[in-house]
Amino acid sequence: MLTYRTSQEWRTRAACRGTDPALWDTPTHLKHDDIAIPEQLAMCKGCPVLRECAADSALARDSGTIRAGIPVAATGGVGRLRSWKALSMIATTGDVDAAREYAFADYGVAMAGAGNE
Repeated sequence: MLTYRTSQEWRTRAACRGTDPALWDTPTHLKHDDIAIPEQLAMCKGCPVLRECAADSALARDSGTIRAGIPVAATGGVGRLRSWKALSMIATTGDVDAAREYAFADYGVAMAGAGNE
């Protein structure tokens, strides 16, 4: 079970710290091209606080952003629910690839071809 941390100290160790915030924005509705995020995905996969970021985002129900390698639409019902579940998976297992497969299964593409090399 995920529990919310009141301390946000982990953010000081995030790989994305100091990057342009616009790099992490997502459109209102995600399309196929929006899940291919090679620059952000590479940064997230190498981040020392990947699991903390994913847990924070899943618990806060973030939207309109990319967190832990998962784009979360600003709106979108089932799509956002799948993204939040994927973030919970990353928080628990640290497996970004499996979480992305789960979150974007309905997009009908292999994740290897969607910026997940």
